[in-house]
Amino acid sequence: MKKMLRVIHIAVPVLFIFMLACITFVISDDLASGSWAFSSLMIFYPTLFFLQGSACSLVRGNIFVSLGISIASYIIVLLIWMNSSAIFYIFAYLLIGFLGYGFTHLIKKVFRTSNKS
Repeated sequence: MKKMLRVIHIAVPVLFIFMLACITFVISDDLASGSWAFSSLMIFYPTLFFLQGSACSLVRGNIFVSLGISIASYIIVLLIWMNSSAIFYIFAYLLIGFLGYGFTHLIKKVFRTSNKS
């Protein structure tokens, strides 16, 4: 069961990254696609990385493997559909993923110490 959760917390964000890219750059060809691209870069992808960091902390997974696979999928999307100016976001997404991991790890630690008291 734990192995399955570890696979799921890595695979689901990768699938969502590719789904958002397909919706943004392939399916929609109208003026709304610009807002989808902006929303993906500024809202959806950071949320995915934060939630992936949190899930990684909950299932005690390796944060470097987890975020590395998501960054690799983002780079593939970047190379296929985006221009090179979006490469800057990689650093922001990594930071957000580590923040999600640290935040969840801190909350777990606070709950453990409050249960011992």
